[in-house]
Amino acid sequence: EKDTHTVLVSDGDKVYALMHLSDTPFTLVESPTDYEHVSGFLSRGTFNAPVAELQFLRLDPRVVVAPIDPSLAALMGAKIYALAREPFKFPDAVLVRADDGRYGDTPFRIDAQNQSYVKLDNRIVTRLFGEIAPKRGDLVFSKTGDLIGIMVNNDYCVVLGNFAAAHTLRMGDNPDPKTSAILGDVYTRWQRLPIRLQ
Repeated sequence: EKDTHTVLVSDGDKVYALMHLSDTPFTLVESPTDYEHVSGFLSRGTFNAPVAELQFLRLDPRVVVAPIDPSLAALMGAKIYALAREPFKFPDAVLVRADDGRYGDTPFRIDAQNQSYVKLDNRIVTRLFGEIAPKRGDLVFSKTGDLIGIMVNNDYCVVLGNFAAAHTLRMGDNPDPKTSAILGDVYTRWQRLPIRLQ
């Protein structure tokens, strides 16, 4: 079992609950096994609803989303963040820590070899919270309050825009395709990334 904080994000068409792989019970370090049962729930206050599936994105193997029906999202009463239309319009972004909500402005640089990633400073000095350091699972917003992406490691943020799934894991008993096949591919794709992006 694992609890995680998540945000809802819309690509303009669908709504997703966004998370890092490390925020799920699945990992990149243990040998993938076949789970007999997988289930998930989305909670906010007294609201509780089952998650039907998890999608592992093509964009980066560590980014996982749970598609949420827009009517269900409306019932939750949670804010749904839009994606930044022009993520590179401003030279600074706002990093929000996933675990404690601390935040701070930081400059970012587009990765020269892969424009799907931006690099953030690893030490952010804030007026309210002192010094904070980004880490995987933290969220990165534009100055306009739209979501740019999620930190995939302590240095790099993947820029969200394409929610195409490499794999879809349906909840329930004896999931098919097998979890070992999905997680094995996630691990292989992660290892193929340049070291700086791992």
